[in-house]
Amino acid sequence: MRASIGAGGWLLLFIVAGCGSSSDGPVGATAAGAGGAPAGQGGSSAGAGGVTAGQGGAAGAAAASGKPAAGAAGISGSPTRPPPSTTAPTVTGVPTVVLAVDEVVLPRLATDQFVHADNLDGMKFSNPADPAHCKLRPGAKAKEVVIDGPNGEDDSFGKSVMPILLGLNPYFSLHAIGAITDGAGTLLVRARNLGPGDAYNGVSVDLLGALGDGTKPTSFDAYQWRPLASQLSAGAGQGDALVASGPSTEAYSVGDVLVARGLSGVVLPPMLFDDLADGSVALERAGVVLKLSADHRAITGGRVTGLVPTQSLSDAVRRWGGKVSSLLCDGTTIDTVITYVEAASDQLLTGAQDGSRTCDAISIGLGVRARASGVGGSSELVATTPCE
Repeated sequence: MRASIGAGGWLLLFIVAGCGSSSDGPVGATAAGAGGAPAGQGGSSAGAGGVTAGQGGAAGAAAASGKPAAGAAGISGSPTRPPPSTTAPTVTGVPTVVLAVDEVVLPRLATDQFVHADNLDGMKFSNPADPAHCKLRPGAKAKEVVIDGPNGEDDSFGKSVMPILLGLNPYFSLHAIGAITDGAGTLLVRARNLGPGDAYNGVSVDLLGALGDGTKPTSFDAYQWRPLASQLSAGAGQGDALVASGPSTEAYSVGDVLVARGLSGVVLPPMLFDDLADGSVALERAGVVLKLSADHRAITGGRVTGLVPTQSLSDAVRRWGGKVSSLLCDGTTIDTVITYVEAASDQLLTGAQDGSRTCDAISIGLGVRARASGVGGSSELVATTPCE
């Protein structure tokens, strides 16, 4: 589908989806676009347990494109983050738990935006002119960027960036499904000091971007996902010896809900974002809230949240534009797209709001499920520059 639309068509879709927003809603409700899904279909029901992907609009878009839908069951709403237990034990010497994400939900509609989000800055903004919020980027609409979700949830990527990307490619949010199914890439959750019980303190969690071994995973148990070397400590070996450069600063489990915060240096595999960049997209100050199965061999529903540095996402979108068409390597079209992307910046990479500083990060929330998997040797991801 993408190859059949010229740069002028992408610009038209962008204008419809990215620039035609109302004053009360997120930037640009998604247009139907070339056989895609109308904005008002295939959404979520947050009050009924969250996103049900693969129905309505998503299924229609998948059928039109020949790509798989997100699944009939979808991903249920993320569990609430519980406080740590003061009586939960700490264990060592237990096998490391490795869970590979087998389904990702990116927000597609305005109603999805906060289902898998978290309060990343610890504040709840309801006044678009609040002086405590970081300074907005040029082109930003305060009412869309500053206002938080019901409990202070932050997800400017879902609220303001996804409508732009869907305007450029109506099937953007479906790409992650095929990427995992084909063994191209995924995210790994690795937990140490997580015993067989339902509550533990002293857990250590890594969140790792990983590439496949070149084949489709027929069995996740035996599949060897290869973590990206750029996020690993120097001299790390294989298997349990692999340690992320920024392991969690706080991790525990309560009632088989695994919680981790303070993860840094995470690399989001580009194939989960429609090959948004043939290089890395960073995720800083990341956290997870994951509902584990009783045997700890699956994540039945949960969320991954964090901050994408504005410059990292801006560079990625520019490279992606060059892959869409050489006419998008430079000029006013891609510059306008970048301006809209950067205008979604709602956070500071420091993790705390400061009204005297310009926002330099974009909050994001992803819905995930996962299954037990293996870990192989590390892999390299080399960025391409189609416009050079």
